[in-house]
Amino acid sequence: MYIENMQDSFEKLDGVLNEINGMAEAEEVDPYQVKAIFYALFFGKEYPRMDEGDYRAFADCFVEYEEREDEEGETYTVVVPIQSLNMVYGNLAAELNQEVSLEDKTNVQRIYMLAKYGVSVPGGNGLPPGQAMGDGSFSALMAEATRYIGYPYVWGGSSPDTSFDCSGYICWVYTRSGVYHLSRTTAQGIYDQCAIVSREEARPGDLVFFTGTYASAGAVSHVGIYVGGSRMLHCGSPIGYADLTSPYWNSHLYAFGRLATIPE
Repeated sequence: MYIENMQDSFEKLDGVLNEINGMAEAEEVDPYQVKAIFYALFFGKEYPRMDEGDYRAFADCFVEYEEREDEEGETYTVVVPIQSLNMVYGNLAAELNQEVSLEDKTNVQRIYMLAKYGVSVPGGNGLPPGQAMGDGSFSALMAEATRYIGYPYVWGGSSPDTSFDCSGYICWVYTRSGVYHLSRTTAQGIYDQCAIVSREEARPGDLVFFTGTYASAGAVSHVGIYVGGSRMLHCGSPIGYADLTSPYWNSHLYAFGRLATIPE
């Protein structure tokens, strides 16, 4: 019964998400994320069957609506996905009138990684270390990196116990995932270990570097993980995804890099 209800719910969510993503101009809402959160919150629990409006209200917790104007002066509405999971969870808590617990959030990450990348993370990344990016290391990398979404930015932080700054997060994630051993260093220090690639050549799992985001000693002041689709996962405030085409990140973009010993 639970499985049949969940399948029915997923079909209804897909219908709502198709409507919402039809209003997007650039990035779309990730249906895996929406359904992973829905599954974590509702599977196995007694809950009333939702009507169409309830599914729309649930999906609306993942987006913002913006009014824009076309060349002829006509206004129209576009959908902008919310990048911060903390904000999404806050919206859901208000909509559902219940807090999203730490256990729920942990389950979301496990479900999401299993559904989207085929890896389970019940306390590790589920993959042997040292695989080439094309053979599963990106999945291993993301399994580790997404565990810390929502953690705050802490200057000098380099572990989950202290939280992270941008370079501490990258060093921890690449090392702990087994993809590449990065001793603790700065964003500039990571850049110095990379082969530079063009934006067109950049692949998920490469690094993206920025300059002038604060007064740093070297040219490079910030670093994130390139995840494809003009997006990165980085230690902002908090750790989360960001759109590289946004005016801020585009204006500070310095280079894309590939850690030199990671195979093609």
